[in-house]
Parts: sequence; C-alpha cells; structure tokens
Amino acid sequence: MLCTYARLDEKQMAALRELEIMHNLRVIALTCRDIRPAKLTKAQEEAVKKAEQELGVVLLAYEE
Repeated sequence: MLCTYARLDEKQMAALRELEIMHNLRVIALTCRDIRPAKLTKAQEEAVKKAEQELGVVLLAYEE
C-alpha cells in the first residue's frame, strides 16, 4: 500500500481545520492505493540505488 497527500477542496480543508481546532490535533489527509513492488533485474536495482544516492530520496519501483 502506498499513501500520498490527499488533494482536498476548500470545504474538506475547512472540515479538517475544524477537527484540528476542536480536538487540539494535528492531522494529515492521505490517499492510499494498493501497489506491488516491481520485480527488478540486477541492473535496474543498481540504477535505482544509484539514483537514490544522487537524489537523496527513497525510490520505489512498482507495478499497478
């Protein structure tokens, strides 16, 4: 499962802000979907690792 920030409209944002204020919380809205990690060849795996090092991020190759 992969979760990313949800895109909220103004009405949804207002409801989220109200929830935070009413209950003294910090909340993050996420959207999740099922994914499968890609089956990588050794060369692909090495390329992804190199890109991670160069970019300073974690990369995930996946199949939908």
